[in-house]
Amino acid sequence: MWLLLALAIAASAAGWFVLRKRGDLPSAAGQPASLGTSTSNAASASSESEQAKAQAPGDGAIEGALSTKNRSDRSGAYFIPAGSHLPLMVALHGTGGDGASLLRALKHLAQRRNFAIVAPDSGFIPEAGAHTWYVARQRGDPSSDSPHIAQTIEEVVGLAGGRIAPNGWIAVGHSGGASSAPYLATHDLRFAAFGVLHGGAFPDAFGPLHPRGWFSTGNADPARPPDHVREQARNARRVLGAGPLDVHIYSGGHELIAEELEGLIHFWLDSAPVPKAP
Repeated sequence: MWLLLALAIAASAAGWFVLRKRGDLPSAAGQPASLGTSTSNAASASSESEQAKAQAPGDGAIEGALSTKNRSDRSGAYFIPAGSHLPLMVALHGTGGDGASLLRALKHLAQRRNFAIVAPDSGFIPEAGAHTWYVARQRGDPSSDSPHIAQTIEEVVGLAGGRIAPNGWIAVGHSGGASSAPYLATHDLRFAAFGVLHGGAFPDAFGPLHPRGWFSTGNADPARPPDHVREQARNARRVLGAGPLDVHIYSGGHELIAEELEGLIHFWLDSAPVPKAP
């Protein structure tokens, strides 16, 4: 089994989802986070998810809790703005967090830049004593969390009713969720890019595809300091080749930083055109 190496940083998990300069956004790790639906009741999550879809006028925005459950009976959250041919972001939270909290940190950008988000929940790992991710260590050898991530993607694609673009997607992970993003993007042709935020990567697990890559952290991050993140990016480049791979250091700690998220979205949507429908 593949156990994430970064479990030692769980002590800082409570602040990982605090978007700097936007303290009203994510809840602290371990606190139930609501996106307008209940994540603790499977029947309620499924019912409200379908209700949101049914009530959405035409191609209007919908959001809620996912009905797909993982090994720990957790699901995740999604947001689909109004419009069509929407690029999709798969967002993987850090250790001790949940998808709803990460989605709240990103939703304002999704509304402004018109992209959809699916944010799965991780399962509980007894060895870590926390909710976090198993990570693949070899090419083509998915982790035990991969099926849940895939199922949540397909659920959101279905909920969108044909409004999700077929390609140009990005996989993004924060801290403990970061290592899973490159694996996903290098094995699935629908992804054009990946983002590793305050985290690491396992290049031996990268697939045959060469999407654009983003690595970032805070200049005062005690868990993922700048030198460590730069090293992770150098290791990734040896596998990905000479394609675009950005490294950015921001003023802050291990928390997500407003300028960091703005830069990531610019890198994804503006640095290279997202394919359009014919």
